[in-house]
Amino acid sequence: MIENKNSPESLNKKYFISLANTRGSVGMLRIQSICLFVLSIIGLIPGVEIHSWYHNIISTLLYGTLKFYVVYAILLNLSLFLVPQKSIYKHQILTSILLFFTLLAELVILVSLSFMISNGKSTGYKSNIADFNATYSTMYLIIIGVVVLLTTCYNIFWIKKEISRGFSEQRAVANYVAFSKVFSSSSIWIIFGIVSVVGIIFTNSLFVLGLILGLIFVLVFPRLLVEIGYLIHLKIVDKDYWEENREQKSFSFKKRLLSILKKKSTYVLIGFFIIIFMVQIDEKYTLSRTTKNIFGVIVSIILIGFAVIFIQWMIKKVKNKKRRNEK
Repeated sequence: MIENKNSPESLNKKYFISLANTRGSVGMLRIQSICLFVLSIIGLIPGVEIHSWYHNIISTLLYGTLKFYVVYAILLNLSLFLVPQKSIYKHQILTSILLFFTLLAELVILVSLSFMISNGKSTGYKSNIADFNATYSTMYLIIIGVVVLLTTCYNIFWIKKEISRGFSEQRAVANYVAFSKVFSSSSIWIIFGIVSVVGIIFTNSLFVLGLILGLIFVLVFPRLLVEIGYLIHLKIVDKDYWEENREQKSFSFKKRLLSILKKKSTYVLIGFFIIIFMVQIDEKYTLSRTTKNIFGVIVSIILIGFAVIFIQWMIKKVKNKKRRNEK
């Protein structure tokens, strides 16, 4: 019996195979493990702060979880360094589960960071439990919690609906396009461009900045997690969804470092973490008026730089669209 290429089963298979070879590829585990290692170290900052604010069972569990992520990231990176690539593709169910867990860990860390930002100095936090603004904290947790629940439920129902009628071939092709866009850092421009513009508008409200960051994270991650979760199920029941071991080009640290430094997204990330660092210094220590003014100037320059990068990206996007329309 010849399989109908337009049947839901055939379309779904094409879609999930394209997912397995792009965003949900086990080959992404190496990259995500490095990202998690960096994020897990940074994640100890909100872990300590949140634990000092609440000092209860939940904050202790969160802090313990963030410390566990550091150990997990170290062990994962060591394992991937020692294990050959063919083994990663040979045990795809395990590596896909590790990819799912790694992305989930990144989401927890990023939300924790945005929560800490939302409870910054401008909302009343003075490195003292008595001065910690519980109202902003409660608002943040309720909003993010509700959005996480709604987003996850929506994506579960969405994937069930798409499976019943079959993913279109265009959507499968879009996976490859989306995958390439991730590495061209266009998504980073959107996120940090919006955040920088909002940061300039709401300079006196870190709560707004932290909340927007948190919302971006909980809106982006759940769909990928749901898709990878279902892909793991498919890999368990049918090896047709397994990926082929694709030989990678030889890795050059120097070339890779130069390539990273050429990207504007690198400077956006550096600027973002400089802001976080200066806010922490300002909260922990009594700074002179001159130092505070210097910090204020640096933050303003960074935020203006973010806005300029975002505007440049928008102009480039419009020009490219015009060129495509002319063709």
